[in-house]
Amino acid sequence: MAKTENIKKMLNYPPSESILSLFEFKKEHKRKCLSDYSGYVKLIEEAIETLILVTGTLNYLPKETWPKHRGIQYGFLPGSIETLFCSFDDLMDGFYEEGTILNRSVFDSIFKIAFITFYPDKVGLVLGIKPPKGTGRYNVSKFIKEELKIDWSFLWHYSSSLVHGKSHRVVKMWCDSSKGIPQILTFDLKYDKTNVTRPMNEILVYSWCLLRLVLLFTPEVLTNENIPLATRDKLSNIELSLRESLLGMPNKLKNVVSDFEKVEKMLCAAETGKDWKILT
Repeated sequence: MAKTENIKKMLNYPPSESILSLFEFKKEHKRKCLSDYSGYVKLIEEAIETLILVTGTLNYLPKETWPKHRGIQYGFLPGSIETLFCSFDDLMDGFYEEGTILNRSVFDSIFKIAFITFYPDKVGLVLGIKPPKGTGRYNVSKFIKEELKIDWSFLWHYSSSLVHGKSHRVVKMWCDSSKGIPQILTFDLKYDKTNVTRPMNEILVYSWCLLRLVLLFTPEVLTNENIPLATRDKLSNIELSLRESLLGMPNKLKNVVSDFEKVEKMLCAAETGKDWKILT
């Protein structure tokens, strides 16, 4: 860092009271979250660890029978796991919207993996490679709604508003202002027992989907003796625990299980060269 007069002056400022208070908020928020949702926190921790373990084992499986696009699909796993952990860290610290913003990329990765199985000759579309002239572009929301025919808009739309500048907050301020409600700009962080569950539930959904994809594409992870028995047992247990947890949700989230199991049947058909579109 250059030692200009302005920088020297900056370095002599006392520690930031605002930043110190944020660290205190994060510590207290984590305590409350653990108190209220210890079971879900434990399940997320185990889900992320299981994804890490299973991803590592894929390196040691025989790959002679893998289709050529399988390695590209599994290339999405490490980054997705990193993102899920960062989202988990954010929600535990009290930054719910930041957690959802991160989860959005995992949502995208899950359906890019699926798209590659359905259209292995169009891998470049999901990798951001400019398509040939006259070829349509990949659009995840259109793919989910029109081709897979499942409704996950309740997950997609909210994250979209956050990714694009958190515009939902500005819309609310605009509406309130038009009603004569005074607007106060403030940096207001607090523990919200309800809103903290949004990114939490997203992590549960996306972790389960990723585990299901691994089990679908490489079921031998449960039987290969080169993989420790403890890892195989944990994979089976955590996948079932996530599924049961989602089925017990009192809202739309419980429907993601039947929705994704429908997608799995379509993936199975595509993997064996059958017409998957008749299953929609």
